[in-house]
This record gives sequence, structure tokens and C-alpha cells, in this order.
Amino acid sequence: MTREEFEATLKRLCRQEPFRPFVFELTDGRRIEVFDTEALGFNGGTATCGTKDELHDIDCEQVTRIVELDQREVRAVTREEWEAELRRLIWQEPFRPFVIELKSGRTAEVVAPERVGFGGGNGSVILPGDRPVLFKLSDVERIIEAVSPGMSHAS
Repeated sequence: MTREEFEATLKRLCRQEPFRPFVFELTDGRRIEVFDTEALGFNGGTATCGTKDELHDIDCEQVTRIVELDQREVRAVTREEWEAELRRLIWQEPFRPFVIELKSGRTAEVVAPERVGFGGGNGSVILPGDRPVLFKLSDVERIIEAVSPGMSHAS
């Protein structure tokens, strides 16, 4: 990918509202998924991206393309459905971050399974900086999960 394409694509993806996760597809076949712009820095045809397990230095010449990840949205109606969906997301292997959007418009990104808890119709997410978001499951508008191409889930 050229430096210009690389910079323009990253600027567009990082500035769009709401943010949508994307993936760097590299010439060696690797894929580096970006779920949060706070974990990404770029300038001059290079990017540094922090994932759960490591820090990646990416040069534009290593990138075949940058693609938005499809999203799967869940809007459940019963407490049992919400809790079943949260369990599925928390226990999936490998774990993939997801977003809980409240009816107020506030969002909470779940970046690790131990950062979310729920039971008895209530839930909590611990955000970076150890800031808690507390909510009732009845306050949840939807759960948004980024889905890599080729993945399928039963709803």
C-alpha cells in the first residue's frame, strides 16, 4: 500500500463516528485487528498498534489493505437473552473486545473478559483507567461485536 493510501485510509477510519473496528491485512498473511484508536498511532507511512498481547510496528509497504470489520449487533429483550449473549462473548476463544451501548447513548468497550460483570439484571464494565460503568440490563440498547470475515454466529 502506498504511503498516501495508508495515511488517508487510517485518517478516515480513525475519524469516523461512530468508530468501527478494522484490520490491517499484511503481505505475510497476518492480520492485526484494531478495536480502539487509543491503541494506535501513525505518521509518515508507519503505524504502531497495541493489541492485548503485543505491540506491532507496521510499515505501509507491509500492508496489502486495511478493511473495516463487519459488525454483529444484538438487541435482546429478556434478561436471560442478555445474559446468554454476554456469557458467549466473555467465554469465546479467543476473546474479542465488544461494545455495550446504553439507551442513553453512552458506550462501554469490554477489552477483557475480567472487565465485565453481570447478574440479577445489573451489569458493570471497568473501562481503561479503572473507571466503572454501572448499568441495569434494561438500560442496554445493544451489544456490538466486531466480526472477522468468515466468522459466523448463531443469534
